[in-house]
Amino acid sequence: MTKIRSTAMSRTVPWKLLAAALALIALAGCGSQSKSSASLEGSKEAIALYNARCISCHASDLSGKVGPDSDLRTVGSRMTKEAIAKQITNGGDIMPAFASKLSADDIDKLADWLSKQQ
Repeated sequence: MTKIRSTAMSRTVPWKLLAAALALIALAGCGSQSKSSASLEGSKEAIALYNARCISCHASDLSGKVGPDSDLRTVGSRMTKEAIAKQITNGGDIMPAFASKLSADDIDKLADWLSKQQ
């Protein structure tokens, strides 16, 4: 009977260890120092628009997902508010135009907020 319990335990212990290891791996990213969308500062409306329309290409921390040009962490030091609004409206390179997807007021809110990212 002891052998049966040992065999049963040897089958369950690795699964428990595997589950614990996977949980630790999943939690490892939670302590990251990067700027997440929850910690972005500024207009709540602009951040909500960013999360709804921009995060898929520009990442939750503004670092970009589709190359260095999609990094918005310091976009305000590279572009004026007007240039940012024009880019959002008309698109460019691989960025799609958002003129038909966002109102002029929403584009202005995003451009104003992004111009402060320095």
